[in-house]
Formats: sequence, structure tokens, C-alpha cells
Amino acid sequence: MRILVVSNLYPPYYLRGYELRCALVAEGLRQAGHDVMVLTSRFGIDRKESVEEINGVSVRRVLGQYDLGSQDPVRWPYSLTMIRRQLGDADIFIRAIEEFKPDLVNWWSI
Repeated sequence: MRILVVSNLYPPYYLRGYELRCALVAEGLRQAGHDVMVLTSRFGIDRKESVEEINGVSVRRVLGQYDLGSQDPVRWPYSLTMIRRQLGDADIFIRAIEEFKPDLVNWWSI
């Protein structure tokens, strides 16, 4: 089964325990023979995106809404900034669905 995991944070960049549990679940699914891809925020990295493999799980750090490390310039009102990030993330999610073609989407704290 192809499983897309969507989470705002994912190790090794995390704030609390649920992100660690997300990784444990993703790795467990991978060990059970499933094809797992994680879509998460850029939190913890200083690049526009990062694609890596962690314990057999493909991790794409591409989402911007929860990228707490890089804020848009102050000239934008906060709500417009968030809408722009949400639309960008929705586009990234749609492309991930089209490319990865998951059988299941597993949502974590979004």
C-alpha cells in the first residue's frame, strides 16, 4: 500500500513528542512493507525544500505554513501571509497526490 503521511513537523526537527510518534508510525508502516512518503514543513532547515530518506521513509520538507523559522516580510498583513502559505501548501499537496498516488493519506497535527 502507498501511504502519504502529512505532518507539520518531523524528526530530527521537532518540538514535542507527537512528531516522534509520527516517525515511529511511518517507520513501522515502512517495515511492514508499505511505500511511505512524508510531507512536512521546512521547520529546522534553512533551504526552500529538502528531500531525504530517513530509515527507509522518503521525507519531503516542503510545506510553508508551519515553517516557523522563516517569516514573510512584515509588509503583508498576517492573514494574507497565512493564506498565501496555505494556497502554496495546497498546491504542493495536490502535486504530491498526483505524483505519489497514495492509497491512504495519514494526517498528523496539522
